Amino acid sequence: DGAAPAAEATDPDRVAPVVMAVDPTDVATALASAAASTGSLAWSALAPLIAVPSVQDAARTLLVDPSPRSRSAGAELLAGAPADAVTDALLAALETETERGARISIAAALAERPAAAVEGALLRLLAGDDEILGAIAAEGLGPRPGGHVMSALVAAFGASTGEREVERRLAIVKAIEAREDAPIELLKGAMTDPSLLVRREAQRIVTTRFARANSSEIVRGMRCRSSPTLGTGWATSSSR
Repeated sequence: DGAAPAAEATDPDRVAPVVMAVDPTDVATALASAAASTGSLAWSALAPLIAVPSVQDAARTLLVDPSPRSRSAGAELLAGAPADAVTDALLAALETETERGARISIAAALAERPAAAVEGALLRLLAGDDEILGAIAAEGLGPRPGGHVMSALVAAFGASTGEREVERRLAIVKAIEAREDAPIELLKGAMTDPSLLVRREAQRIVTTRFARANSSEIVRGMRCRSSPTLGTGWATSSSR
């Protein structure tokens, strides 16, 4: 019947000029309607167009929509928008949002943003009561430099006890994998964690970073360090 393929219909290069010519209010209305749908969430097709001002403005409008689903949709769309104004809008939304699903979407969008202003929010979520938000924060903090970040991750891991906190502990272990200041003491603790998922992840990191040493050599070697809890580096008994 000559209908255009779905991929072609949402090609950003073809759709962007049309969207840019549309009134932002109309775009916001369309996004809100799609986000409230119980179907396949057609709003996600606009994600590649988030740099278009009218789409970005519409997505920011969704952050204050009465529907939690719409607020979540707005946050997910804005995750890919680099503008500082978007960061400010997401931070403001996080401060006022009370619905858990929407808070998770907003936090996930913030965790991907490198802006310095985001770090404080992530540190608060890391130490907060919600284990999923804490896990998201850990993922976002992992690549950020600074001993204060590492100290916060270590403290959060120690405070996150019990089965309910498995997601947060697992995210923290994953977050420290690429950090040069990662403390071996945290990995040693994670290797005896009550959760099999956490234990396996810690073991994977250890065996990956120390391909020529087994975990017992690492533990023996690190016992001799003057300040192992600060994680001033990686060492094994075989390297001494």
